[in-house]
Amino acid sequence: MTLNELLRNRGRFFWILNVTGWSGYVLTSYLGALAHEKPDAYIAVIVAMAVAGFLLTIFMRLLYRRLWEWSPVRISVGVIVTSYALAFG
Repeated sequence: MTLNELLRNRGRFFWILNVTGWSGYVLTSYLGALAHEKPDAYIAVIVAMAVAGFLLTIFMRLLYRRLWEWSPVRISVGVIVTSYALAFG
């Protein structure tokens, strides 16, 4: 599959970027834990955080798809409210 084909298929592109991004998070967090001499059990925390982040990004994608048809101001407000609610809620 070429990059041009991948960019045209936004659904597949989202999944590739989402899985790759969260896998990279797990890898870099685990390497950071090793560098700071954290116990091996810390990997459970890293994986739990990655799974939670993965699920949140799926939820956000569904919500943002609905916001896409709105005006730019309403999209901005929706993104800010969603981000705030997920970060602090």
